Amino acid sequence: MTVPGYPVAGTHTKYYGGQVCRLPLLPENNFFPDLDSISDDVWEKTKMLVLNYPNSPTGQVATKEFYSKVIELAKEKCFIVVQDAAHILLTFRGEPLSFLQVPGAMDVGVEVHSMSKGFDMIGWRIGWVCGNAKIVQAFADVKDNCDSSTTSRKARSNLERMWFSVRCSRGKLFPLHEVAKGSSRGT
Repeated sequence: MTVPGYPVAGTHTKYYGGQVCRLPLLPENNFFPDLDSISDDVWEKTKMLVLNYPNSPTGQVATKEFYSKVIELAKEKCFIVVQDAAHILLTFRGEPLSFLQVPGAMDVGVEVHSMSKGFDMIGWRIGWVCGNAKIVQAFADVKDNCDSSTTSRKARSNLERMWFSVRCSRGKLFPLHEVAKGSSRGT
């Protein structure tokens, strides 16, 4: 998993007896993991690669070339990709790029999204997973058996906020607070 990044995937991997290979995001690699430095022995044991782009706290945004390389490796080495996209609406370098926009991504992975960051719902702990249907179902199966779901009131509010943001932004997603303030981007 990329480091720095959201550590929960690594924590849960350890809970279930797995090993975590930390992939440092360093300035000399432009805050991308050095995938070529990973040994064949590690790739052979790899079941899942967890990425975090746009990365927090480096701010690095993944490129189509980087995601294409990850997809190629996932197919070659037989692992799944989980792209933590919690900060995807908080990019400052052009349009955000979803992992799932890259050809082949749906074959090997999913993207995890959060309402906390881009929709100003910090603490609500509402998000979603999209991508490969079997992997999404695996997430749903684990989630169903780990904790309870959000309240209906929270879920309804969540959907209304998403709809309002989408409807008011002429095809582009903008955080609700920008739309509510009447910014030129959201009105």
